[in-house]
Amino acid sequence: MISPTVFLSGKREKCSRYISAFCRAGFNVSFESPLSADALCLCGGGDVSPCLYGSVNKGSVDIDIERDVSELYHIRRFLDKNMPIIAICRGLQVVNVYFGGTLRQHEASHSQIGGEDVFHEMKLFGWLKNLYGDTAIVNSAHHQTVAVVGDGLSVTALAKDGVVEGLSRKNLVAFQFHPERLSGKTDGSKIFSKFYSDNFD
Repeated sequence: MISPTVFLSGKREKCSRYISAFCRAGFNVSFESPLSADALCLCGGGDVSPCLYGSVNKGSVDIDIERDVSELYHIRRFLDKNMPIIAICRGLQVVNVYFGGTLRQHEASHSQIGGEDVFHEMKLFGWLKNLYGDTAIVNSAHHQTVAVVGDGLSVTALAKDGVVEGLSRKNLVAFQFHPERLSGKTDGSKIFSKFYSDNFD
């Protein structure tokens, strides 16, 4: 059996945990060409440009409009071909913007503290509920959150404060938390093992 290849949209030097998570789940990993990949992963990183969701800058940092545009193109290409997409942290935000949603540009309550992830409980729905049950403990390392959910996206996880932690639609699953570095009470490896075989619809 040939292992599927996932294209990682992110800087190789910052993606070691993504690489490890996918390799443990039986994937090959590529940073070179999305055209030959079987799946797409939108990795974490800087903030999405506010101009892409009709706003001015009210706290967005580390903006890379070229990456934004490239990832929006990748989403279209993979969806058109019915190929699976997994989106993590910034990736969830890009997905939400792609489908016409908006973002809150700064909410410090989910940011890292002293360079370390914070942990909190979330309520699960749909695909994630089937995987983990009604609730799960997850990590946070972000300062932007979903404001208006994009068209056609289903919410699969909510933090107690109402922050959207998961979104899905056919062939696409997105997480605000980081399953590639999540272990202990919630085993993030389950997500990497399952996402390629499920369509999340």
